[in-house]
Amino acid sequence: MRNDERSRKAGRFVARVHKAIQQAVVRSGLKQNEIATKLGLDRSIVNRRILGQSNLTLRTIADLAWALDHDLVFDLVPRKFGPEVNRHQQAPTVSGITVTAATANISSPAQKPVARAASGSQRILEYAR
Repeated sequence: MRNDERSRKAGRFVARVHKAIQQAVVRSGLKQNEIATKLGLDRSIVNRRILGQSNLTLRTIADLAWALDHDLVFDLVPRKFGPEVNRHQQAPTVSGITVTAATANISSPAQKPVARAASGSQRILEYAR
């Protein structure tokens, strides 16, 4: 197994996803049998997925979230803004969209981004309706 930065980051991400699923199972109060019944699967398959013993697809994660009555949130954030930018400063503009440390929910790619000032120096992207 490779031990480069790419592999470490991927491994940490997979571990965070599995941990989030395990926490959602605990919060839901459902037993593995109940989750399996909702998904139409055998309990052993659900067990392997929850324990991280199987490779999860996006669809599998979405199905588990549905069965656990949880919503999924996915966000990609820039790896580095640079040393001169902290989480409350404006980041560089990319393709005409100002990227900030605060995350924005994108509901439609056709919507035009509009920056608005928030408290302090933080800026948040909203989308024109």
